[in-house]
Amino acid sequence: MNKNIFFYFLILPFFISCGNNANPKEIFQTAKNEFFEKEFTKSAALFSEYCKAQPDDFDGKLWLVRSLIFSENYSEAESLINKMILTNKEDWRLYFWNAQQKKLTGNFEEYFSYLRKAEAILKDSAAVYKELSFIWETLGLHDRSSVCKNKMEVLAQ
Repeated sequence: MNKNIFFYFLILPFFISCGNNANPKEIFQTAKNEFFEKEFTKSAALFSEYCKAQPDDFDGKLWLVRSLIFSENYSEAESLINKMILTNKEDWRLYFWNAQQKKLTGNFEEYFSYLRKAEAILKDSAAVYKELSFIWETLGLHDRSSVCKNKMEVLAQ
């Protein structure tokens, strides 16, 4: 935990120098670059800053969760996931990433439980694609129907 606090103080001058001119898109891209360079603590700090500037960006928060998990900030990741689940219970990715966090902390019972929740949401999505496929087919839009059928088949497996 101390190394993380130390890192935040290292990057603080970067954010101060950016001031109000910091472009959220640039911060997001820099954070992704750090993530792919396996600099997870840096990416977590940058994604945190990005999420402050763009609090409604769900995908930005998911990137923050990933970065927190890979930088071994499991409690912060879990706290953020739980907040996100309150407003978006039907996104399987939240349960998947919570499962990954549980796996890495050795909590295999909850790991399995969260994977089952993610799977249930995906199976429900397959039913939606089945209905959409039927609607598009009825309307004579065979290409759209085919796309929905393919998605349904993948999710139903």
